[in-house]
Amino acid sequence: AYAQAGGGAGGEDAVQAYHIANAQSVVGSNDLLKDGKGGFEIVAALFKGGKDNAKYTVEKLASVVPKMNGYENLTDSEKTIALAIASGNVIRSRWGNESEKKKKKLAEGLREKFTGLALDAALTAAGVN
Repeated sequence: AYAQAGGGAGGEDAVQAYHIANAQSVVGSNDLLKDGKGGFEIVAALFKGGKDNAKYTVEKLASVVPKMNGYENLTDSEKTIALAIASGNVIRSRWGNESEKKKKKLAEGLREKFTGLALDAALTAAGVN
C-alpha cells in the first residue's frame, strides 16, 4: 500500500487506510452488543458519565471482538483497531443522538483506552471527533 501510493505521507495514509479497512472488515459497522448481550444495558445504565460508559463499552467488547470471523488473521495493531471501531460503533448506536457535551465525555473515555490510529478509528466510528 505504501509503495503503491508513492511513499511519503501519501504512502503512510494508504497504509493506515489499509489497516483500518482490514479491521473494519471483521467488525463491520453495527453495534456488536445489540440485544443486551451480557447485560450491557443494565450495567451501562449504572454509570453516571459518558466517559465511564465509553470505557465500559471497550472493556465489554474486549471479549466479543476476538470471537468475530477473521479476527485471527488480523495483525496485533489491526486487532486493536478492530476493538476501537467496534467500540465506536456501539457508542454511535447508543449515544449518537446525545448532546455535544455528552459526546465529548464519551470521547474522553475512548482517549483513555486508545491512542494513535486506533483512537482515530474509534472516534470516527463513534462520530464524536
